[in-house]
Amino acid sequence: MVTSEAVERYIRPLDSYEEFFWLQEINRSIFPVVAAEIDGPTTIEQWIGAVAKVHQHYPLLSASVRKVAAIPPFLVTNRSSAPSIRVVEFVEGLSLADAMETEFRTSFGDGSGALMRVSLYHRSDKVLFLLAIHHCIADGKTALMIFQDILGLVVGEDLEDRSEE
Repeated sequence: MVTSEAVERYIRPLDSYEEFFWLQEINRSIFPVVAAEIDGPTTIEQWIGAVAKVHQHYPLLSASVRKVAAIPPFLVTNRSSAPSIRVVEFVEGLSLADAMETEFRTSFGDGSGALMRVSLYHRSDKVLFLLAIHHCIADGKTALMIFQDILGLVVGEDLEDRSEE
């Protein structure tokens, strides 16, 4: 039976495509990662602020998966949840491929936690930025659009202006 807490936060059941990827992700990491190496001065605060704004803008970025006996898995939302952001000091010699390999080793598990996460390898003049997102809430194209929104906010664009593109 679905608890009253889950009903209040209920979004919708997973469709068959999402459920397939949800089941696969429990055993192995198969999710899109959008990544970029960015030269130029930025601050950690700019990145965290941009991720937070995008996280609030798209409701599914606050979603998790729940599974209750006898019903298909479904999405729930927790608007009070903060985005998962890992900030690491960028060290010389670190490649984008190395950073992506680290990201792919970190599974979303059963989907009961955050379904989007950001890894930021930062120094004052260079950033490796990685956005990992579970297939339950976004496909690769949508992940790229979210990534573009974050980058736009970092360089000073307004999110509402970007929505009109």
